[in-house]
Amino acid sequence: MKTKLIAIFGIPIFKKTVYSRLKKYYLLGVFFLKIEIFNKSKKYSLFGLPILKIHHNDKITDLFINEQKTTNEIESILQRLFKYDIVKESDIAFLNIKKIINKEKNAVFGVLPPEKTGIAIFNHNAFVDCECFDIFSDVRDLSIARGLSKNVFDLKTFIKFDASYLYKKFIYILGNSSHNNPYLHMAKSSIDKQKSWLYIHEANLNNLLFSHCNSNFLIMKEYLIKYYPEFSSELIKLKNFQEFRIWNEELKIYSLRVIVGLTNIFNFIVNNSLCKNLILKELKDYKVNIVEAFLPLPKIANIDNFCKKNSEIYIGTFGVPHEIKFSLEIAQAIEYLNKSKNINIKLLVVGYGASNFFKKYDFDKSYLEIYENVSDIQFYNLINQVDLVVQLRKKPHGESSGPIVSALVLDKKIITSKDFVDKKIENKVFVLDNHELGYKKIAEKILECIQTSSDVVNYSEIKNSYTYSNLAKLLDEL
Repeated sequence: MKTKLIAIFGIPIFKKTVYSRLKKYYLLGVFFLKIEIFNKSKKYSLFGLPILKIHHNDKITDLFINEQKTTNEIESILQRLFKYDIVKESDIAFLNIKKIINKEKNAVFGVLPPEKTGIAIFNHNAFVDCECFDIFSDVRDLSIARGLSKNVFDLKTFIKFDASYLYKKFIYILGNSSHNNPYLHMAKSSIDKQKSWLYIHEANLNNLLFSHCNSNFLIMKEYLIKYYPEFSSELIKLKNFQEFRIWNEELKIYSLRVIVGLTNIFNFIVNNSLCKNLILKELKDYKVNIVEAFLPLPKIANIDNFCKKNSEIYIGTFGVPHEIKFSLEIAQAIEYLNKSKNINIKLLVVGYGASNFFKKYDFDKSYLEIYENVSDIQFYNLINQVDLVVQLRKKPHGESSGPIVSALVLDKKIITSKDFVDKKIENKVFVLDNHELGYKKIAEKILECIQTSSDVVNYSEIKNSYTYSNLAKLLDEL
């Protein structure tokens, strides 16, 4: 919402309030004119009474529906638009594709590479080059997008051509970081809420909301007090986002009520049953529709063969080290096994900030191998190098784990936390209960795992069902 106010000597004379598809005008504090903007029309109301409706069909949108136009006519329009810098490369590509493809598709809104986030990789693998979808992204480098695929377009292209009527469904992919803020904005402006879906990769969206509030905790706190009145007396005392994170350490609030309030969208897609249950718990007073999908296994190729000594055991833990991931306890478990059991184990820690994280702690680090800022190929090669992958969470909140699905593809033994992954995956791997979990219990499970034959690894059923093509089919048929 944007507001323009004209005042004389402090007295408001004229005010204009602009929403995504609505404009309101006030004179001397009296609301007198409203303009509603629809796909192909504008409706004017004076003092609440409709007075005019204007339909429009400009040459841009006409390109989509008039099959009789010749290629030369279309090219002439495109060149004229481009000449006056109205349409950029994404827009021209969009129009060119739409003039030859009439199939009704789904519109997806989400982050793409080169942004450094797991959801960007997921979106690329799931939707780029998939004939059922067009994906709209906040593309910083349009040449990268054009190189990616013919179905990748800039967000502004969708807005400029008011392209909602071209699509049968709208999927807004939201993760818990600032990368996803543009797509929350798009979800807010969605026209057809019944055909709109929020695809969330974890139930906790507090960081996303903070970003959406321009990192202003006072604005965020107003939202939280409004949508979580049961915590208002506690929230009002908090001064900044860091205090909120400490207060909310046990995740009393996921900010889902605020996201629903902002978007007015009640259709959800999730990747696992835990995320579904957390949504239902947080939104128990809302009528929501939740489809449980899955995180597809990545396509991994060109992996290096790794030769190691027979006496060496390699264990890997992947992602940014953190207390909630038991990163220190995993390292201490390896130290304990090497010293008490006389085993030769190397621990590969792969993730940003690993060196600084372990620098804080005093223990034998000679068996640690730390890798930071690795490429996708290096990441997969390192998973392929280990005998066992350990990925734990103190309190899972429905998030997905890229390292676990990658380890499944490469047929690695896996130890994870109870309720951290899909139940079908959990039934195939080694599981730890987080209750009173310390480094000795982790060490016991690691020892059990490395002493168990590799014959227990059987992920064929998961590999056959958890594919990107199956996910695309599921989403297309919603």
